[in-house]
Amino acid sequence: MTYPNPGQPENQPHFPVPDQYGGPGPATTAYQPVDQVFQPSAHLPAGPEFPPAGPSATPGPAPAAPRKKTGLVVLSVLTVLFFATAGVFGVLYSDATGENSRISAQLADKEKELTDSGKKLKDAQDEASKAKDAAQVAETGRKRAEDDGAAMVKCRDAARGLRDAIFAQDKARIEKALLDIVGIC
Repeated sequence: MTYPNPGQPENQPHFPVPDQYGGPGPATTAYQPVDQVFQPSAHLPAGPEFPPAGPSATPGPAPAAPRKKTGLVVLSVLTVLFFATAGVFGVLYSDATGENSRISAQLADKEKELTDSGKKLKDAQDEASKAKDAAQVAETGRKRAEDDGAAMVKCRDAARGLRDAIFAQDKARIEKALLDIVGIC
């Protein structure tokens, strides 16, 4: 077997040539010269341990695609939103706690006033009951005094009758007056 080109086989395989960033290039079926054969996009550092491969190897890294910072921006926005929401809820909680304390204090004051009013009402009812009892006792005393006064008037009249009988020296009237005094007084 003889080759038309020394050093290269007659029926060479044909591979698509990728572009410089590693993606597949246009599919060609034509023969590609050796210096345009696919080179990997990742370059190894040059140095005594890693010599550059091939005549077309260029030193330096391939340009990297720009990194997207969308995740960082979204995370930052969510963090700010979280802290703002936490602050709002903190203020609302503080206001609600203060309002609850104020209302509790007012309720305690009203309960104390009601308790005091209840005690005052009970005291007033007790005093009214005592006054009513005292009024009944006074009325009973008044009636008794009137009854006693009426009896005294009769006794006084009997005593006057006895005096008049004594001055008149009438024994029958004196005896009757003495019986009246003993019976009435």
